[in-house]
Amino acid sequence: MNLYYEDKEPEYLSIPTELALSKEIDDAYKFLYGYIKYKAGSRGFICYENDRLASSINKTTRAIERALKALQENEWIHIERHVKKGKLYDKYYHRVIWIYSDYLLAKEQEKNL
Repeated sequence: MNLYYEDKEPEYLSIPTELALSKEIDDAYKFLYGYIKYKAGSRGFICYENDRLASSINKTTRAIERALKALQENEWIHIERHVKKGKLYDKYYHRVIWIYSDYLLAKEQEKNL
């Protein structure tokens, strides 16, 4: 069973209150999180490279690198590289950026298959 599916993009960006109020995370990084969550939809992940993220939200690739690092270190996102087609993915992806809570849920569902 493949857990991958497409759905309609949400109408608004969504940033959890805990993240929105966090003093440790820069506001621009919070916006990137909201954008990733928006693009991920119910799938829980996106497969964008840094240059695509940068052009999508009008930031530099270096700013995207810093934001992804901070979000990953604080467990708001999870990044996997070189993932193969299987239960979680419909094809090979060079890099996958997960919303961390969705990643944990998907891994738990994968164990139960």
